[in-house]
Amino acid sequence: LAVMATVSGLGCAFLLPIIGAIVDYTPHRRKLAIISAFLLTLINASQVEVGKATIKWTTVGYLQVAAAWIYQIHNVTKFAYLPELSSSSLTISSINSRNTGVQFF
Repeated sequence: LAVMATVSGLGCAFLLPIIGAIVDYTPHRRKLAIISAFLLTLINASQVEVGKATIKWTTVGYLQVAAAWIYQIHNVTKFAYLPELSSSSLTISSINSRNTGVQFF
């Protein structure tokens, strides 16, 4: 587990500045958000098969590293849209807290 967290954290540290530049300076923000949401859903759905012997635990470990990267990419695209929703920091804070609440519901 420690190796998975280390690989995931280092991968994000190197990958997210590039993704942030893509999100900020190209018109691909929405496409990247859709792709990352789809991949997260696909990874989570594939983990249902772990008990049926069609997917091994080592594969789930690799998927978890990939899921952490994709989740952070999805967060970058999500947070990039927040300033466009309102100029009020209270409104943005409210939107962000509701999204976080729904995420863990």
